[in-house]
Amino acid sequence: MMRIKNNLGWLIIIFLSLLPIVFWYFLKPISTRFISSTTTLTSLGQITGLVGMAMFALTLILSARLKFLENYFGGLNRVYVAHHIFGSIAFILLLFHPLILAGK
Repeated sequence: MMRIKNNLGWLIIIFLSLLPIVFWYFLKPISTRFISSTTTLTSLGQITGLVGMAMFALTLILSARLKFLENYFGGLNRVYVAHHIFGSIAFILLLFHPLILAGK
């Protein structure tokens, strides 16, 4: 039971990071998003930007030393480990966002 609770924080953060993709998916028909190489690159650029910004926002919450987060990650040190990992991934996604959009 404790192992599930310690991993619940990771699952919630991953879910919240990918949630913007769900909203993005329902804004426009998916058949028009990947019809050509230009629209495919635009769609991938949008996805990397959305997920990168969501992850960046969540890293700010992870760095706030909120007591209840320690219970879901297994201690403050593991919260900071998650902060570091998600911050690194967010940085990479936000770095590739304009590069992918420029590839159109």
